Amino acid sequence: MLKTQVKRKGQWTPIPKRERDKARRSCCSCCSAEYGQMISFDSARMFYTAREHLDHMIPRRWLAEHGIYEHDYRGLASICSRCHGRKKSLEDRLFQGDVFSFMEGLKAMNYPLDDFLRFASQLGLREFDGWRLGR
Repeated sequence: MLKTQVKRKGQWTPIPKRERDKARRSCCSCCSAEYGQMISFDSARMFYTAREHLDHMIPRRWLAEHGIYEHDYRGLASICSRCHGRKKSLEDRLFQGDVFSFMEGLKAMNYPLDDFLRFASQLGLREFDGWRLGR
């Protein structure tokens, strides 16, 4: 559990249509749920409709703070609303400087880490290199 509330700087900005269209998929990159389908999870009585969210692999506001264009399609992952909620809760760890816990959380939720690490490498972000050693 986080000890302090995380303040995220910057404004929300929409993903440009051109970038959005390049990143769209028909199923979740984490759990493989097909968008538009009713999905059962955790018990036979709980259902949700898988809806696509285009997630910034590296949080958009973190990229903006570092002067990096945040809407590059290579840094977007198509994930369902349930996985997106799980990922958003992990992002506070990154904003607190805990890269290891952030990456371990992504690994636990089957996030597309190869794509994440490739994108971080293309941007020259060395913050994530140390985690790669622990894989």
